[in-house]
Amino acid sequence: MIILDSRNTAPAQQFSIDEMNLMCIFPRATKTILKQAILTAMPWLEKSGLSPLSRNTLYKLSQITDEQFTSIQFISVYDTGYG
Repeated sequence: MIILDSRNTAPAQQFSIDEMNLMCIFPRATKTILKQAILTAMPWLEKSGLSPLSRNTLYKLSQITDEQFTSIQFISVYDTGYG
């Protein structure tokens, strides 16, 4: 499980925990790389019922700037001591 660092600013707060978890399973070096990885996996995501979540995540990613994306801190629950 991945949790959102409460110190994040507005861009990260617009993503749900499920959307954050989805993003964490893909490469996140840049927003473009993440979006491409999700798009590439879309056939599998559709078969597993994650298509709506994936589409919402892609939409929200398209609404933030690259700079805002880099401000998002993806923190694993295992790094916090809760896992």
